[in-house]
Amino acid sequence: MPQASFMNRGRGGGWTAAVGLPLLAIITVAAVAWLAYSPILDAYFRDDDFWWLSTARAWDAGTLSITYAPAGVAPIYNIIYRATYEASGLNPRPYFALLLLCHALNSCLVMLLVWLLTTRLLASWSGGLLFALLFCHHEAVAWPAGGPHVFTAFSILVALICWVEYRRGVRPALAASVLFGVIAVFTKDSGVTFVPMLLALDFTVFRKSDRRALVWQAIPLLGLLAWRLALPPTAEPITPGSADYGSGAHMLSNLIFVVPQMAVPDLRFANYLHLLQRLLPAPGVAAALVAAQGAILLLSALAVWGIWRGRTTVRLAIIWCYVGFLPFVPFSYDYARAPRYLYIPSIGLALLVGVGVAALADRLRSRPALTRTIAVAVGVAYLAGSFAFARLVCDNRLRDSRMRRAVFSQIIEHVPAPEPGTAFYLTGLPSHLLDVAKGLPLFYSSPITATVGPGPPPPGTWFFRFDSTAPGTLIEFCEIPGAPRDPASHAPSVRSQPPSSSPASARTPPSGPPDKLEPSAAPDAMRAPSR
Repeated sequence: MPQASFMNRGRGGGWTAAVGLPLLAIITVAAVAWLAYSPILDAYFRDDDFWWLSTARAWDAGTLSITYAPAGVAPIYNIIYRATYEASGLNPRPYFALLLLCHALNSCLVMLLVWLLTTRLLASWSGGLLFALLFCHHEAVAWPAGGPHVFTAFSILVALICWVEYRRGVRPALAASVLFGVIAVFTKDSGVTFVPMLLALDFTVFRKSDRRALVWQAIPLLGLLAWRLALPPTAEPITPGSADYGSGAHMLSNLIFVVPQMAVPDLRFANYLHLLQRLLPAPGVAAALVAAQGAILLLSALAVWGIWRGRTTVRLAIIWCYVGFLPFVPFSYDYARAPRYLYIPSIGLALLVGVGVAALADRLRSRPALTRTIAVAVGVAYLAGSFAFARLVCDNRLRDSRMRRAVFSQIIEHVPAPEPGTAFYLTGLPSHLLDVAKGLPLFYSSPITATVGPGPPPPGTWFFRFDSTAPGTLIEFCEIPGAPRDPASHAPSVRSQPPSSSPASARTPPSGPPDKLEPSAAPDAMRAPSR
């Protein structure tokens, strides 16, 4: 798209023209984004979700409980999580519904942004659909703990759209752009990526514009700096210079090997590898791993070529893919490749695909009808495959959620009201259910501790042994005698075991879901995750 044609459209091509987008296209993008991940509404909390829940519940302990989060500065997302917790407690459905709604809205905003930059409905529709269904979004969209990336993306998209409108003559849009930039960095501090994304937009599409207005975009950065100085964290969730986050050659390798994973995943990542092992024989899995690594290297080379030789919107799209990932470059590779970190950078991929689809459509106009039909069929097949993959990921998470619910429900059924200071010891749980120890204290009004381990239970604990070959199935439980919890009390410990004549009572989880239980008021047993 020539820059002159974009710059000369004036005010009439702004919000008024955007309303002229066919309603059907907007509805399609929003509906696809929702339907692709709608099964996740029946999923349950996991891993870092339990830390967020403990933070939300500790709100009354003081202002600092909302200042920082497992991922750094995130007061706005803390407020969102707290409000959801106040409304629904430990019922996970509203948390997932809020994420899906925000993702559907983001997909529509991506569609609007691509349209503003290309004036092509096909490009904007293609970009919106890609963003709605992109496989690397599953971790951010289908996991409340990944929600900061989704909500931060919303603010970044609005800020970028407002900046485009400002550059086209709508002066009040400047204040809106700065405001949503501030919201972005306080939703999650990695929202600072908004600034280099805006600079890339300004120095590519708006090369001849007055740069003095860019000074206002320093406000989000200064606001974040002031926050960290005025309310310093008591402990950093990630220590700069540690093995997990620091400078070094791995920063370059992360740019080379991680950013292209929004188009081709590293199939060694556990989420993908487990799916491959379910669907393919061992030789097929090995071949797929090699092919994926080769494709990632090829995409990195194509990105360099695109920045060097591509047209304006192509360069902008590729730059967005990389600058959107900058806050995560210092991570070690094992952390950096987490798919949720690619949610914001994939805005660039959506623009790139939209521009590519529009250009391909122009070339195919003079080709035979059969060629055009094949091209459309390939596009439809890709979208259908992406939709099916999203549903498959949701199904995997639902199976995991059912096991986690069963574990919680059986423990709570057998020990409904433990004394303060009660310790639980659990064995036989697979590695992906170790987070049960984080979550169990949330379900009791008395402070308790929980440990998952392979060895024999220590004295003075409630012991639960699960079947390692059938995750979530309780084999036995009992209270291991030990020293009285209250030194002033000399009452003997009470032992309780399931009757040997009816083992089904220990195996059958209760009918009521854990989210209906009264949560604890003191999550002292919770510990912030390592990242």
